[in-house]
Amino acid sequence: MIIKVKWRSSEREVSTPPGVKLSYLLMKENIHFPLPCGGEGICGQCKVKFHKAPPPPTAVEQRILSVHEISQGIRLACRVLITEETVIELLENPAWSVSNPSIQWQYLHPLVKGDPPKPGTKVGAIDLGTTTMALSILDTKERKRESLKILPNPQSLWGSDVVSRIKAGMENWEDKMAQAVWDTVTPHLNKVAFTIISGNSVMESIMAGYPLDSLSRYPFEPPFFEGEWRQNPIPHYLMPLVGKFMGGDASSLLLTLDLIGPNIPAVALDLGTNAEVIHWTRDGVWAASAPAGPAFEGVGISSGSGFSPGAVVRVERKENNLTYETVKGESAKGFCGSGLISLMALLLVEGVIDSTGRIKPPEELPHFWKRKRYEKGLLLDHRLTLTQEDVRKIQLAKGAVASILTLLLSKGNDTPFSLYLAGAFGSSLNPKDLTTLGIVPENTKNVIILGNTSLLGAEAVALSKDCLERVETLARRVTLLEPVDDPMYQKIYMDSLTFPEYSPR
Repeated sequence: MIIKVKWRSSEREVSTPPGVKLSYLLMKENIHFPLPCGGEGICGQCKVKFHKAPPPPTAVEQRILSVHEISQGIRLACRVLITEETVIELLENPAWSVSNPSIQWQYLHPLVKGDPPKPGTKVGAIDLGTTTMALSILDTKERKRESLKILPNPQSLWGSDVVSRIKAGMENWEDKMAQAVWDTVTPHLNKVAFTIISGNSVMESIMAGYPLDSLSRYPFEPPFFEGEWRQNPIPHYLMPLVGKFMGGDASSLLLTLDLIGPNIPAVALDLGTNAEVIHWTRDGVWAASAPAGPAFEGVGISSGSGFSPGAVVRVERKENNLTYETVKGESAKGFCGSGLISLMALLLVEGVIDSTGRIKPPEELPHFWKRKRYEKGLLLDHRLTLTQEDVRKIQLAKGAVASILTLLLSKGNDTPFSLYLAGAFGSSLNPKDLTTLGIVPENTKNVIILGNTSLLGAEAVALSKDCLERVETLARRVTLLEPVDDPMYQKIYMDSLTFPEYSPR
C-alpha cells in the first residue's frame, strides 16, 4: 500500500502494510517529524492532516482536538493507524520553531587564553539541547565567532524530554538518534577541523554511543564522566559530565562562571526541560538537576511556543488591555518559557489565580478578567489561551526547580546571593517574576544574565587547551546533591508547588 506524506514543502511516497501506526512509520522512514511527548498521546502537538480518507478519530483525539480540527481531517500521528491509501500532511507546530537568541560571546572570549586543544583554523562548538541545538563556527586565529546557527534537535522525533530519549534508547534507537544529529549539523561543518559538544548527560551519552541503561534506573549514573575525544564522523570532544543528570552543559556553566569570577555566594540557574541548579559558596560547590519537564520550553501548553519570532516573552496589563512583548516584535503567536513565567506572575499579583494555582471562577474575578474566563481557563485574546491544565504543568516545573534550590541553599548560610541566569530562557526573563512566583527567594542580591553558557563553555574549550583542562578539574570539584536521600525533600517539594500569597489588586 502506498501513501503520500507532505512535510515542509516536500512530498514522499511511502510503502506500508495496513494497520501501522503513523508515528512508527515516520521513524522507520527517517522523516524527522517531532513527537514532543514521545508518542504517548499527551501533548497533542503531532498534528497531521488527512487530505484523503481520514480515519475515525480515537478517544484521545476526540479529547485533545477540537470538533473543527477533526472535521478538517486533522489527527495525531502518535494515535492514527494507516489502513488505506491516503495523502497526509504533517503540520508545523509553533512550539518547535527556534530563533537566534542573544548570546554574548564578545564578553567572554577575552578571558579565554592559550592555544586550541588540536590544530585547526576553523573549529566548531555545539550546544546540544534536548529540543534545540546551537552551532557556532570559530576562527582560531582571529579568536572570534564566525557564525551562529540555531537548529531544531531532530531527536524530537523520539520525544521532547530526556525520559523519552532514554526510553527510545532502551528500544535500540541510540544509533539512529545520534545519526539524526550528525545529519543535521554536518552540512554546516565545512572545513571544520574539530568540534566540541556540550549537552546534558543523556544527549552526550547518545552521541558517545553508550547504552542508556544506567540512566534509566536508580541511582541514575551516566555511562561515562570524563571528557572524551571521538573521531567519527569528524573529530569531536564530549564535555565532561558532572554526574547523574548534570551533564556537559553543567560543566560548561561552571567553566563560564569560573572564567568571569562569580560573586560568592552565587546561585546559577539554567532553566529548561532538565534544569541545572548550582550553589557556589566559599566552602564548596553543590549542584543538582531538577526534572522540570517541557513546560518551560512551551511544550504541552495550550498556547505554547518555542523561542521564535512572535513568541511572547513578557506580558503586562495597561489599563484595559494586555500588551505582549514578543521575539522580534512580531504579532503574538504563543508563549515561550519566559512569557509563561511573566503571565503567571501577572495573574498571581492581580488575584486571577490563588496560591494553590486555581484559576478563580468568574464570580471571584474583577470585570477585566471575568470577561476573559471560559470553561477551561482564560481566553486572553482570539488566539492565546491559558488553561487550568497549563497552570498545573507550570506548577510542577516551578516546584521541581524551587525545591532543589531550597535544598542547595541549605548548604551554606542565609547570606544574600548573586543569581546567574543561563540559557536563552534566562536571557529573556524578568528576574522579578521568579521571586513573585516563589521560584527563587526574596533575598537575591543581584541578577546577572549569562546567555547560553552551554555554548559559551564549548566555545572556550574549542579555543583553549587550558580551558579544556580547567573544565575537567571543575567538574570533579562539584558535590552532587541527591534529593531522595534527604528525608525532608518530599515535604519541601509539596510546599514548593504552591505560590506566594498576594492580595488582589
